[in-house]
Formats: sequence, C-alpha cells, structure tokens
Amino acid sequence: TYNRAPLLRRLWKSISSQPTDFEWVLVDDGSDDDTEAVVSGFNDLRIVYVQLPENQGVNSARNAGVSSSRGRYLIFLDSDDELYPDAQSWVFEHMEKADSKIGVVLFACVLAGSGRVINEPVDGRILNEYDIVCAYHLGGGDMVCVYRREVFDYYELPENLLGCEKVFVYQISKKFNFLLINKPLSVVHRLKDNLASGASIVKRSFDIAKSYEILLDT
Repeated sequence: TYNRAPLLRRLWKSISSQPTDFEWVLVDDGSDDDTEAVVSGFNDLRIVYVQLPENQGVNSARNAGVSSSRGRYLIFLDSDDELYPDAQSWVFEHMEKADSKIGVVLFACVLAGSGRVINEPVDGRILNEYDIVCAYHLGGGDMVCVYRREVFDYYELPENLLGCEKVFVYQISKKFNFLLINKPLSVVHRLKDNLASGASIVKRSFDIAKSYEILLDT
C-alpha cells in the first residue's frame, strides 16, 4: 500500500472475516499519510507490518512482503481491492489437492459494483510453459495468482520495472505448471491510480516495452 490509509479498513474487513488461518503482511511502501496508525488500530497479531523507508514501487514491495511471510501459500492483494468471501477456504482446498508440479493457481476476479467476473478461466485446466508463453492461454483481463512458497526459492518480481508482473509469471512457467479455477478470489476496484489505468500505462510504457524485450530474450 502507498498513501491509501482510508482503504485499509475495507480490505482488512474482507481478510479478517475469512474462516481459515492466515497472516496479513502489509507492506507500507513509503507512505506519508496515517497508514501506520490505521494498521496499529486494528490491534491484531495476524498482521505483520513492514515499513519501507521510501517509495520503491509495487514489485519491490511485494518482494519485501514475501521475505517477511511464513505461509505455505501467498496471494498478492492490492490495497484498493478486497478478498472475496470464503476465498481462503477455496485456496486451501485447491492448493492442498494440486500436484506438486503446480506452482501457481489462478482464480477469477469480480468487478466491484457490478458483480461481473472480469476473466473466467477454464476450470481445472492445467497450463505449461508453451500454453502460457506461446499459446497465450492466460489471455487478457484480471486473474489472481496464488503461489506456492517454493516458487520464490527460484524467482522474484522484477524490481527494475514498474508493474509488468507477466515477466515474473512467464519465468515461473519454466519450472512450474499453472492451474486455473473458475471461482472468484478478489473484488477489484478501479481507482484512478490503479496500474491498469490509462495514465499509468502511459507512464509505464517504457517498462512495458522493456518487459517484452526481456520475455523475448528469455
């Protein structure tokens, strides 16, 4: 999160209502608002608060969150979104049953205010490197990745790029398969500072071009 203190109560409500055990590693990416005070007010031992000294960008923040986490499964959840009711139960159910070759399970997202599923994955489909990199079976639109901890023994998000998570996802496909589940895991809110906004895409255009160069090289 970065200067989004007013949104954290909504996010925490969606996480804390989940029926399964969890830890919420909240990475404060150099905020200068009252983020720390808001988090302290939750007064919950399941929250791990990580404060970066200055704003470093989403990929650095996520890598820092991974380093501070202890769970077997990890979900990146943006501070402007919510966790879908009972989502963690679905995560645990499918991750526990998945073959060890499955490093990532992808779930659907629901657009806030509309109830519309943004991208419906083919339920139960398993994707390998060819499916993801060459056949492009992930397609467009939002989906939420749930990662096995082992994935981060080999890969981390590219801190020299702003966003461009697909570089990370494509690299993972070299070693792990992906499982698609047609169930919603998060509720997505479209704010003006969202990385998918038009202004953000223009701002990140060089990094986006660079990310495709990296993908072609690897």
